[in-house]
Amino acid sequence: MFELIMKRGLVLLVFLLVIPLVSSNIDDFYCDGVLLGECNEFGNICAPGKNLFDDEEIELSASRNYLFFGKNCEDNRLLIGSDEIELLETSQRFITQFRNSDYYKGNVGTSCEKNYLGELVEKGFNFYHDSFSICDRPIDVSFFDVEINPETVDRGEEFRITMRLESDEPIDDMLLFVSKDEGGNDRINVDGGPAIDKKFYFTVEGALEDIDLEAEICEDISCEVKSKNFILGEDVYVDYIANVFSPDTEVKLIFPDRIIKEFTLPVAISTTQLGTHNLEITVSSKGFKTKTLKKQFGVIEKEPEIELKQICNYNDLCDLGENSRNCPQDCSPKNDNNLYIISALVILLVIAYLILRKK
Repeated sequence: MFELIMKRGLVLLVFLLVIPLVSSNIDDFYCDGVLLGECNEFGNICAPGKNLFDDEEIELSASRNYLFFGKNCEDNRLLIGSDEIELLETSQRFITQFRNSDYYKGNVGTSCEKNYLGELVEKGFNFYHDSFSICDRPIDVSFFDVEINPETVDRGEEFRITMRLESDEPIDDMLLFVSKDEGGNDRINVDGGPAIDKKFYFTVEGALEDIDLEAEICEDISCEVKSKNFILGEDVYVDYIANVFSPDTEVKLIFPDRIIKEFTLPVAISTTQLGTHNLEITVSSKGFKTKTLKKQFGVIEKEPEIELKQICNYNDLCDLGENSRNCPQDCSPKNDNNLYIISALVILLVIAYLILRKK
């Protein structure tokens, strides 16, 4: 059913570690600078065609040529139905090129890891999506079609999800975003997730909660006295209050000379520069939106001198503006009482005069 294709004098075989020599031009074995069988930064493989191992069942057409390669093989056999094809071992891979005569659909057995099986075509090589069969480091972000319940999911809101691929371990701590694609359809965007086409499952664990964050900038370690201004050489005690237990924190202090230092809280910071200091506290925790709080405090050289305006002139007379509180030397409480009594008597005399005049 399958005819093994081998050629002698394959000078590039060891170098390419992938395919028998079909061209004298070495550039033919590259896709935009990526060698045949290798992956680009987006997790796509340079290959003659789609990796048939991505399908649940492998389908091979009649009278077509196919290429296989794999790594870390326990033996040098490729099993297609009841047929067995021998693999050629190189320093990096086990490879074979074969031609099948009849249509086949079913499983392909191999003891190798990171397997590729694809049809050899005349158009050359291109990048194809790999779905983790060969490529290890996809960094692209994918959009996935899902059904969205508008009653529970608001567009633009962030969600925490747990996601897993078929037969893979869960991938935790991803963010789920709801948005619109170019066609106006609702999409789920997984931030930080791999670029994949395989079937996957995810569980929405609920909308991320807000973090209530308050920064404390104090003169003492117990934070009994809070302040925004400090004397040069004093320690500034910085801590935070949040509604989450043991979150991850990042603290940056930008000094007046623009030097940035990072700290862990709580911290005592020695003031060595005059001017405004900018403090950034970032708090994150699973199930919560990351919160960043920005605060400032100033450092001065010494306490400002406050000039007190003299009110009391110490002349033994209770002058205008003086009283027993701000000038007890001139205005005793006794003198204040006498003034009140005299004022009351004058008022009574005026009232009595008016009454007698009417009579």
